[in-house]
Formats: sequence, C-alpha cells, structure tokens
Amino acid sequence: MAKKGQAVQFQTELNSDEDWEKFIAREGLLIIDIYSEWAGPCSSMAPNLKKVKLEIGGDLVQMAIANNENIEILKRFRGKSEPTWMFVAGGKMVGITFGANAPKLNKFIAEEIKREEACLKGERERIMYEFEEFIGEERERWEAEQEIIKAAEAIETAKREKQKLEWRTIVAENCLENFPDYGCAILFPQCKVEAKPVVADALQQNGINLFKEEPVQLTEQMIEEILYFSEMTFLDEEVEVLLKDRSSILLLKPSVAELPAPVDQVVLQAIYGLSKQPPGDPDSPALQFFAPLPPPPKEKKTEGGFEGLGDIPLGLPGLGLLGDEEEAPVEEEQEEEVEEEELGPPVTGVWAPPNSYTRAFIIKNCFPKLHASIALEEPQPTPPHLAIAFDAFRRREILELVENYPNEVLRYGFFTSEDPDKAQLIAKNVRKFEQLLAKKVPTYEERLVIQLSKKKSEAVLAFITVNPTRVSNNVVDGEEECKKFFPEGYDEPIEEEVVEEEKPKKKKKKKAKEGGEEAATAASVAEAEEGPEEGGEEGGAEGEEGGDESPTEVGEGGEAPPPPAPTSEAPPVVQAPPPPPTEVPPPAEAAAPPTEAPPPPPAEAPPPPAEEADKATSPIPEE
Repeated sequence: MAKKGQAVQFQTELNSDEDWEKFIAREGLLIIDIYSEWAGPCSSMAPNLKKVKLEIGGDLVQMAIANNENIEILKRFRGKSEPTWMFVAGGKMVGITFGANAPKLNKFIAEEIKREEACLKGERERIMYEFEEFIGEERERWEAEQEIIKAAEAIETAKREKQKLEWRTIVAENCLENFPDYGCAILFPQCKVEAKPVVADALQQNGINLFKEEPVQLTEQMIEEILYFSEMTFLDEEVEVLLKDRSSILLLKPSVAELPAPVDQVVLQAIYGLSKQPPGDPDSPALQFFAPLPPPPKEKKTEGGFEGLGDIPLGLPGLGLLGDEEEAPVEEEQEEEVEEEELGPPVTGVWAPPNSYTRAFIIKNCFPKLHASIALEEPQPTPPHLAIAFDAFRRREILELVENYPNEVLRYGFFTSEDPDKAQLIAKNVRKFEQLLAKKVPTYEERLVIQLSKKKSEAVLAFITVNPTRVSNNVVDGEEECKKFFPEGYDEPIEEEVVEEEKPKKKKKKKAKEGGEEAATAASVAEAEEGPEEGGEEGGAEGEEGGDESPTEVGEGGEAPPPPAPTSEAPPVVQAPPPPPTEVPPPAEAAAPPTEAPPPPPAEAPPPPAEEADKATSPIPEE
C-alpha cells in the first residue's frame, strides 16, 4: 500500500474533464503522461521521471497521468499505444513528445525547464498553443501522414479511373458490336422543333434515314458518360440548357446498302459539312442553329400595372405608380436595357458524336430499352480495405466482433505469420483451425488476419482498439497485403468440401470392416454346420471302397453295407432296398436324394480304416 500511496503523490491521476481542468490550472511546468485505457500509462518511465523531478525539476515540475478515454480534449490520442508526453504551462500546451526513449525525454524535459525558468524571470515570453493544435514532433508526424494519405488517394483515384476506362471501353465495344450501323445526333431543347426537318433532309442527302426520335431529359451523369470519349465538350451555358428541358435524340440508320464511309463520319459530314466539326461550315445545319439563346419571357404589364397585380388603379398612395403620361418613356428605356442584356454567346443547337465510342454511350443512355437487350452486368468493385492481424489464440474474442460487422469484414483466415510475404494459409475457419491445432504443437506465431472494409470508420475503430498485432498503413498497402493473404480463388470452398468428404469415407470403411467380420462369422458357422455332413459323406465313400474289397464286412445291426453310388458313366442305377421300418435315419441323411445314393451309415459306427481292409484282402501274410 505504501508504494501505491507514493505513486499517487508522484503522479496525479486524471480521469475526467474536471480533473484535467483542475490540474492544468496549477503553476509551474506540468508533465502529463497521456495513455489509452487498454494500454495503460508508461510505468517503465516512472523511475526516470521521478529522478528527473528530484534532480533538476524540484517544485517547478509537477507530473500526472491522464486517461484519454474520459477526457474530451485528448480524444485525438485515443486508440494509440505509443507513450505521449504533453508539457503544459500557464493553462496552455507548450510542448509535446512521444516514445519511451529515456535520454530523449530527459533532454526534452531539461530544455522545457530552462524555458519555463526564463519565462518566470521575465527573460522571454512563453510560447503557448491550444491543446487541439499540432506542434513540434506531432505536427511533423501529421504532415508526413497527410502526404502518405494524399499519395494513397492519388493512387486510389488513378486505379478507379483505370477501372472506369476499362469498363466503359468494354461497354462501348459491346454496343458497337451489336449495333454497328446505327448513328446518333442530338437536337438541343431551344431549337429541336425547327432543326428536325433541316437535319433530316441533310441526312437523307447523305444516305441516312431518321429511324427513331426519343425525347430525353439529360442529367449531369448522362452528359459526363456521353462526353467521356469525346474531345468535344459543351460550354457551361450549353450544359445548363440541356439540364433545363428535354432534348430530341435521333437514332439513325443507313438508307443505302453501303455507305461511302463509316456511319459516324457520314453523320458528321451531313451535320457540320466537310469540316466535320463544330461550329460547322457556312451552309451546314449545325452552323444554322448555332445562335444565342432566345430571350426569356418578359413581364407583361396590364392597364393596372405589372401582370399579377390585377386591376389596381394607378396612382394609389404607397405604390409609387405613375400616370399614363410618364409610363411610356420608362417602358422604352427598360426594353432597350433588356435587349442589351440578352446578347450572349452563341450556343450549340445540333450536335453529332465525334467518334463511335461516344455514339455508343448515346445509345446506352438515351435508348435504354434498345440497349437493355445487350447490356452487360457491371462488376462491383471491392471497397477500400485494410489487413488487420490478431493473435490466433484470441480467435473467439475477435470472431465475436466480426459478427457485429458482417458487411465490413470481407474475408478472414488463419495464417502462419502476420507478414504477408511469409504467411501461409492454415485454415479458412475456426473449426478447421482447431482441428489442425490439435494435431501439432503451435508456434504461437499463428495469426487471425481480417480483410476489413474502410467504408465505415466505426468498424475500423472497433478493430483497431482491441490491440491488433499488425494493421496496414493505408488502403493502398492494405490492398496489396490482402492480395497476398487472400489471393484469387480464396473464396472457393475447397477446404470445406474435403472435410465433409472425409467423414463418409470413414463410415464406409467401418461398415465394410463390420460387414467383413459378419461374413467371416457366417462362413465359420456354415462350415461348422456342413462339417459333419461332409465328414459323413467322406466316411461313406471310404466305407464303400472297403466294402468292395471286403464283402464279408457288415455294418451295425447285421445289415450289409449299401452299394456304391453310381457315376455319370456307370450303367443304370439299381435302387437299394428300403431300410427297415424300425431304423430312422439321421436328419443329415434324409436331405440326400434317394435316387443318387443311399444314405451313409450312421456316424456312431464308421467303417474300418483302409489299412485294416488292406490287411484283410492282402495275399501276402504279415511276418
């Protein structure tokens, strides 16, 4: 408890905005260790700070530790684990440094003590900053980070533009492949009625017919797509005209079997003349309708004043209206002023796409039903993302957090390392990882790596604040690292299929094994049952052979042995006489067919061995 009391006296604990305000109001040089709650204050530097205070700081220096989670003015330091040392004097910030480098920190403290002593003596003015400002080392870091962010954004922008170019090229070529002979032209809203017959006549003279006319209200996005591949651009006044009212979009087709040039070139010549570009030749339809915009409608006056005021009589007090005698010259002056204001730059009235790709995007945007039949599905780009690594043994905790952000976590997996150049995939899910982990000794370098979308800062902050072991520096690095962790084909469920296939195989082997045991048992039982029958047959055969050699031998009961069974080549079988009624043959003998052979003698009285039979019939007596 004494040590705890000494620590509190040495460094004041600041856990709220109120604690902060009270502490910074103190006199002298205040040194504050700012920490995040999950990381804790820099306890390793405490003995060094205490020594500095006792040796050179004295009563001039006071120290504190501040929890940035509960102090609003320190929120920019939240989520950081690096030790942060802020120096305060006169209620304002005078310096800041970072890290746990004792010599560097001691030098910084000594310099700040000298400055504060000089300020107290009146030898210099104290330079103070607001707590929200970036100064010194923090400003240098911030500027470096901003340069990295700008470079990353430039790379990301270039990548998006490249993807846009590639995709729009595919869309244009697909459209041209399906509609190779269609041409297009645009009649601006201010002259679409008057220009239509003039343009149609010029096109017919060049072998082109008006196939379809579509009134379309163009939008900024449509105009941007139409002009994407065009070197011609619209003036701001022309864009404003297109956005205000509907234009007439003409879909054109050749009226002859073969045009003298590609359809786009023929349309350009018909509308602009031989120059094939705006504003067009003197007699071209494009130049004919290249004129200033018509004047806006004027406010008409009635007998009682301006339109909308009704029949209010002139000269009423408070309205300031003049009599008829003074009104005429005022109107003439206003008309002259309006005529001078209405003069403006000429704007386009008729426009033709300068190339086939621009024509393709007119068809896509202005004739959606026609284009829908050949439209391609646009691929969804992967959002900007980071690679974040955690100790794999915290998997349960981290995967609970993953469930809270299912749309932001694009992929995850278990790897042998957090280094994307060295990491090898262990498993794509926790179940497989735990199965493999049970079979081998862990290296404790295993990492759970997450591909996290950066669209929502809330999700990024949630994962960064739970102490990851590694985080991508920016989205550009994150994309490159995720390509190594999660290469093309990673989403294919190969691993799951292998796991599911292994179980049925094991079951089949087990069943086959059990089936083999059952078959062996059944075979042994069958052999046991058939054994006596086969033995009786063999004994009967031996007895028959012995009967041929020794006719005086009789069986049990005084009966002579039956004759041998006939073979296929033997003469017709002579049926043996039936056995006496008192004799009941055993069950095994009853199963034998009576026509093939008589039942063998009972097992209790087998025939004599072959050796005895030989002795009885042998002509040579034994010595």
